[in-house]
Amino acid sequence: MAEEAGLVATPNGVIASPDLRGEDLYRDLSSTGTELDSESLVLVSRWVTPEGAPRRFDTRFYLLATTGTPAVSLDTDELVGFSWTTPEHALSRYQSGDWPMVLPTLAHLRWLALRSSIDEAIRSAQGADGRSVIEPIRADDGSLVPILVPSEDS
Repeated sequence: MAEEAGLVATPNGVIASPDLRGEDLYRDLSSTGTELDSESLVLVSRWVTPEGAPRRFDTRFYLLATTGTPAVSLDTDELVGFSWTTPEHALSRYQSGDWPMVLPTLAHLRWLALRSSIDEAIRSAQGADGRSVIEPIRADDGSLVPILVPSEDS
């Protein structure tokens, strides 16, 4: 989160991160007495890109509740933009062709759209262990077979 969006979870809430990564970020926060709060991150799912993909990733997706709209500082090597929005609005923008998205993003937005609040989404995600891997498969035409995140229908 600190790398991509410039946000850090602390026991006092979400704050803007200094423009640092990894150990440098940890040292800088520690020097100011700021603690990280990894317990506030709730694992939703773990995705691995399909075998045979040109580049493979093993990625975990988390939820984090926050109040207000903290200032975001994007890593433009990884992200092209951001918006504080609802899952329904983001899906609408995807459907209209305004916001291109990859399968894991779509799956998580669809899952979130079924929840009435962030608290409900966090309760629904609790218990994810990171060992259950979602690994989409490629169809013969090269497209990804649509899949659901765990408990999407609950």
